[in-house]
Amino acid sequence: MDLRSNSQDFSDFSKYLGFRHERKTPLNPQANAEAEQFMRVLKKLYQISKLTGSNFKQEVYRFLRAYRATPHCTTKIAPADLMYPGRKFGTRLPIGVIPRKHNFEELFQRDLEKKMQMKG
Repeated sequence: MDLRSNSQDFSDFSKYLGFRHERKTPLNPQANAEAEQFMRVLKKLYQISKLTGSNFKQEVYRFLRAYRATPHCTTKIAPADLMYPGRKFGTRLPIGVIPRKHNFEELFQRDLEKKMQMKG
């Protein structure tokens, strides 16, 4: 197996999809701020469930349901709506006026614009 061609293939793939591959140490969550932030949320959820005496596993499921049903700040559409269009999810969040059919080209463009803004 030619490792050089595999790395070149992956490099071409990342350019095609528009992301930059960064090597990070697997046991160093500080290198991935998004993962680190999510772990903070889970830690806080654990502490709250411990204090209130509720089931941590059920609280995680409830949190994930709400997270997946919450519209993303860039796309303005919830991840669950993108994955399962037309399906209703049982949450306590109010249903907005978000259209059920999505223009994926528009969503991709909006996401790309936000990424370019973050690059500076």
